Amino acid sequence: MPEAGDVVGSQLAVIFETDANLSETTMSAPIIGVHLHVGYDDVSLMPTLQQLIGLGKSRYLYLFDLPAKAGAKTLRVYWSDAQHRTIENTVQEVPVVIEPLSTE
Repeated sequence: MPEAGDVVGSQLAVIFETDANLSETTMSAPIIGVHLHVGYDDVSLMPTLQQLIGLGKSRYLYLFDLPAKAGAKTLRVYWSDAQHRTIENTVQEVPVVIEPLSTE
């Protein structure tokens, strides 16, 4: 979640699955090595374990504000090494459309 083509607001929920030990692979780990990224374009967010909500075996929810202008974007969830280089074979992408902010 979201699914390809969904229209989303600036507050977003991403659901992903992983068997990784998130206490060792998020920004709250005692030693930062391979870790989780969520992002789009040149924006990359690195959640801590405390920011992830467990939804059962291997499923997690991450809620965040998406600092993006309205329009088409490709959301990415992926792992990076300790130097923040993307581990390409882990990239999961979904195209979405960010709706314009309401002027009301």
